[in-house]
Amino acid sequence: MAVALALAEWCARETELDVRFVSATGHEFHGEGARRFLAADPPRPETVALWVHIGANIAVNEWQLDAGGTPGRRDTPSTRRGIACHPALHAAVTASFAGQPGYGAPINIGAGRVPGETQHFADHGYSPLIGMVGAGPLHHTPADTAVATSPALLEPVARGLIGAVQRIFQHQA
Repeated sequence: MAVALALAEWCARETELDVRFVSATGHEFHGEGARRFLAADPPRPETVALWVHIGANIAVNEWQLDAGGTPGRRDTPSTRRGIACHPALHAAVTASFAGQPGYGAPINIGAGRVPGETQHFADHGYSPLIGMVGAGPLHHTPADTAVATSPALLEPVARGLIGAVQRIFQHQA
């Protein structure tokens, strides 16, 4: 949520365009939260300049399980995360996330299924669209708390998203 709020505040200061940020619960139930959002009279796709779906665990630590199955936190970003975007956004997203594990090579929306709830938004016609997902061994467990992340992990992801949005809007101008 910290990343979404930082990006929303930046957009409110920097653009008059309608940018929508969506984070929904129930992704573990085949995207139930996204389906409910889409069934509840959402904005028409053509009225929104950019959609950004921010899924769970986008900025968490890598964890390694020991022989007994106990997770041990590593001081590196998780490699089990990804980003998807429409092909027109690919260059902006790639440049903005260069060097970030899991985000440096975006999946093109429209070239098959994309991970997480992003697919629901793509199927509904939302474009342009950026969608982010992540996972780790604590995902969906009671131990999946603030201990799984840190400001050092959140900051590059937030800067990457702001950079991508800046590049996208500069290209549209």
